[in-house]
Amino acid sequence: MSIENNSNTSKLASSENSQTQSPTEQQALVKSEELTNITKKIEFLEKIKSFAIKIPYEDTRAKILGKVAEVLAQVGRFDEAKTLAQEVYTTYYEGVVADRGPRDETISHIAGFLAQAGRFDEATAFIEKEDEYRRAEALISIAPALAQTGRVEEAKVLAEKNTIKHPAMRGRILSKIAVVQAQSGQDPTAIFEEAEAVARKWSGYGGDDVLKDIALDLARVGRFDKARDLASDGNRTTINPYIRGVTFRDIAEALAQAGQFDKAKALAEEEIEDHRVRSETLALIAMNQAFAGGDPTALFEEAKTTIKDLKTSNYGYDYVEALSKIAHAEAQAGRDPTASFEEAKTVAAKEIDLYSRGRSMSAIAEALAESGRVEEARLFADELGAYNRTEPVSKIIKVLAQKGQFDEAQSLIKTLDSRAQPMAFLDMVRALLLKQNQL
Repeated sequence: MSIENNSNTSKLASSENSQTQSPTEQQALVKSEELTNITKKIEFLEKIKSFAIKIPYEDTRAKILGKVAEVLAQVGRFDEAKTLAQEVYTTYYEGVVADRGPRDETISHIAGFLAQAGRFDEATAFIEKEDEYRRAEALISIAPALAQTGRVEEAKVLAEKNTIKHPAMRGRILSKIAVVQAQSGQDPTAIFEEAEAVARKWSGYGGDDVLKDIALDLARVGRFDKARDLASDGNRTTINPYIRGVTFRDIAEALAQAGQFDKAKALAEEEIEDHRVRSETLALIAMNQAFAGGDPTALFEEAKTTIKDLKTSNYGYDYVEALSKIAHAEAQAGRDPTASFEEAKTVAAKEIDLYSRGRSMSAIAEALAESGRVEEARLFADELGAYNRTEPVSKIIKVLAQKGQFDEAQSLIKTLDSRAQPMAFLDMVRALLLKQNQL
């Protein structure tokens, strides 16, 4: 999980407008907006598709077309999606390295969208010729959708049949089924325990990562103490403190969203060693505290204090990236992030190494754009040289696409070097998938 744009303001505005409309009028308006947004998305995808087929680089072309197919499935155009997925190139780098990656990933995702639409037989038929790992990945979406219809045992059998070579994956699928049970008001304890047993049995074969996934699912349904225990166990073989911290960050955020701010803060301070992750976690807790009507000042200050030593380290971009995330959280919480952004810009400008400076500038530009300061982000990126400008502009393009501002995104792409444009298009299509409920 990461800091995302808050829609509280828009929700308040829409609720005020809805008071003057009848329920029937409200439903009609929502339906009209949904259809309009789907139409915009399809028109945008057609433009991307026509662009992608002209790209001479097979790997980039495959990735873009694969993501286009996924978005088509997402809006219910399954026949087009399946046809395009089958056509996607499966060879990287002009045939030098054989890799089925783009096509396989797309097919498993389309199967998931089919299941979410209730087309279970079609979903399973679509993946039956794929290798077991891809089938198992698709079942992470298919099995919970099946369980939502009350076919829990059938979903469990399907998971077991398709994870013989990758047994730890069954634990991940069972955990998703348990979440569905919890959300429907049933007791998910037995299935969570079954998922945990599977993960522990195969701890040396991906099971530890599955334990961390189960921990996050437990947090999503409010079982925080058990989530913390499993996250600790899953992190036993993880050497990188940043990666260890990410799981606890997500659990702490879930705690904060449930209003348990003190418990979330204690978790961050006791379990997260990496200062970057801890500062982001504290900022997320502060943001949620503000949403709940509390005063987040102390938590934001602690988040900034946590990263002060990074400012003088050999990796100045770590400080800038962390501070940019705090600034974004401040903006989301309704506070003025200007001081944090200006501090980040000052530190980034002193970076001597081109890579470090480019990475720092990218973090600032992305945070500015995500905080609603798109024009400021553009002007900031325009001040950079051609080499350093590509990455920040690509981040802004991604944010514009997430917001549904396709024309602005395409115009900005044209300002990039021709070699950078294909990957910018790919980032845009990925953004559509990440923000499906906004389009």
